[in-house]
Amino acid sequence: MYTLNQILGTTLLGGPLAGIHLMVKNYYVFDMPMQMKSMRLYGYSITALVIFGSIYLPENTPGIGFAAIIAGIIRMIAKEKQGELIDVFFEKGFAKESNWKCFGIGLIFMLATFFALFLVIFMMSIYTPMLLPEWLLEDV
Repeated sequence: MYTLNQILGTTLLGGPLAGIHLMVKNYYVFDMPMQMKSMRLYGYSITALVIFGSIYLPENTPGIGFAAIIAGIIRMIAKEKQGELIDVFFEKGFAKESNWKCFGIGLIFMLATFFALFLVIFMMSIYTPMLLPEWLLEDV
């Protein structure tokens, strides 16, 4: 079982999909398949909004502030959807997952997100350059 702070830290490192992945794993522990499906949908939607929304942000937008806001939103979702389940789980004396495991999951999702973003931007710069902002095409 992952704690709210582990979900927050993993989201800061690996993005919203990493935090949602931990929440899906928590639902797996409780055998709640419908909630797993809806949480995956949350993850895909939030990640798509973040990726495509961040392309159009001004160049001088602070990245850590943007990441902190996203991580805070994911933590709020986790607290609302799983807060009581997590509290009951730990009150019964069960152990939390390793922080290193959370770090590894965050790192894997970060690398996957960078790779996916690179592919999307590269393909858009080749096939539809008129859709991208000017500053993104300066080095292409």
